[in-house]
Parts: sequence; C-alpha cells; structure tokens
Amino acid sequence: DFPAVRVEFTGAYMHRMGRDVAAVVNALLDAMENLTGHRPSRVQVSRADLFADVLVPHGYLRLESLPEFSSRARVRGLYSMDARQGPGAQAPGLAGGPMSNTPPATGVRVPESWEEGPTHVAAYLRGYEWSGFTFGRGALMARVYSKTLEAKVKESARVLLRDYEATYGPLDGMVVRAEFQLTPDVLREMVVIGDGSDVRDWDTFLWALPSIWAYLTGTWLVHHSVGGYSLDDVRHAPVSPYWEVVQGAFQGGENAGKLVREKRYGLVDAVALARQALGAYMTALAAMGRQK
Repeated sequence: DFPAVRVEFTGAYMHRMGRDVAAVVNALLDAMENLTGHRPSRVQVSRADLFADVLVPHGYLRLESLPEFSSRARVRGLYSMDARQGPGAQAPGLAGGPMSNTPPATGVRVPESWEEGPTHVAAYLRGYEWSGFTFGRGALMARVYSKTLEAKVKESARVLLRDYEATYGPLDGMVVRAEFQLTPDVLREMVVIGDGSDVRDWDTFLWALPSIWAYLTGTWLVHHSVGGYSLDDVRHAPVSPYWEVVQGAFQGGENAGKLVREKRYGLVDAVALARQALGAYMTALAAMGRQK
C-alpha cells in the first residue's frame, strides 16, 4: 500500500547496461530494498519500446517503399518534400531529429500516385534522403527509420553503429530500425489467453514478450515483397526477407504466453485511489520530518 515509485530508463542508459533489461530491473529492486528496507511487491510496465536493428543494402527502403507496408494504424497524412524546394533545401525536422513527429518544415504534398494508396504513414526525409516512416499515433506507434542516417546528426547513434562494427565487422549497408512504442493503454489491451491478465505485470510481460512481438510484426505492421501484387493485394503478398529478420528478433519457446488484444474500459477503483492519496500524504509528512 506504499506509494508507487516510477522510474524511466533512457535508451542511452540501457545501451551502457548492455540492454540486459532483466538485470536492470533486478538492480532497481535491490536499490529500492536498500533504500526502504522492503522489496517492492510488484513491478508494473508503464511503457515499453521494442526494436530490432537490421543491416540492409543502401537504398533498400525509400519513399517509394510505402506501398510495401500493410498496417492496422489509423489513416494519417503522408508528408513528402516539395520538389520546388530544390536539392539545396534545408533538411526537414532537424529540430527534433530525423524522426521527429513534427511534420517537415518545408513544403509538403501528397503525390498523386499515393492518393489512393495506404497513406496510414508519415514519411520523413533529411534533405532528399529517405529518413523513415511512422505508423499510427497515440496508444501504439511504429517507426521504421535509418539509424545510419541518424548517425550523421546524433552522437548516440554513432556510438551504437561503432559498437555494431566492433562486434560484427564493417557495416556494408544501411542499418534500419523497426521500433514499436507501447503505452499503458495498449499494454492494458494485451491480455494473456487462458489467464486473463494484461501484460503490464513485469513477469507476465517477459513471459508474453515473444507473442507481443509476433502481434506487432505479424499483424499490426508488415513489410511485404510486392512483386507481381497490386496495391489492393499487398496484404496477401509474402513477407519481405528484411521483415522476416525483424520478426525473428524475439524468439520464444512453446511455454511463452499467448495473448489477444481487446479493448478494455477500466473502472475507477475508489479504494485504491484513496490508499494512494493517503500514502502520498504520509510520504510528504515523513519528508518534512526529515528536513526538520
């Protein structure tokens, strides 16, 4: 019944810790036990960012690759560089990085060839180079973007690529990241079959992680090899070799938890809210006492 502690781990911190999430969580639990004398009774996942980095040939993905993706994301505008800006135009979105959610600062238009296409994506460029796509917004969002291009403007991306080269050798191509951002709303909707619990519990999340990734990369967003298929049939086209590697990033055995995503409408727990408010008040009193 003690107030909850909220901790957010940055990508840079996770990189320094070798991305060993379980070890980081255990270190957090040990730290809380040392500070309070009690080990936290439960760890809840409030948000999760899952990604896979894959090396592909230069130019493998570009603006014209948009119709190769199928997605369950809601329809969004499609942004592209206005040709009137010329090759010397300032790169769009630099203030927020190559993959900023802010639309490009330069002129935008929707190419006629894509007006009837699957425009449930925002496309980003740096200069005239493809920077990436974003699918969806809000509870669940996916980004497919070039870490190689991002490394030109972000030191953290350069460090990451250097680490990859130290492990795998020279990177002869472009590193493309497929990343999914899961908020509490979507985590609440992912329910384990036969168990009924959502995946916000840390142990349940780890158990169901392979199924979460399978849903994200097999149902919610897929990149296809569209040769011989029309835009209307893109969902029936085979999965691209690149996306097969993405789908295999999180493997699980037969004992992994299976889940289904369903809309859930939470009810207000007045007792829990009252306990939380009382706990916060007691914590404030204790802090004041220590200061005095």
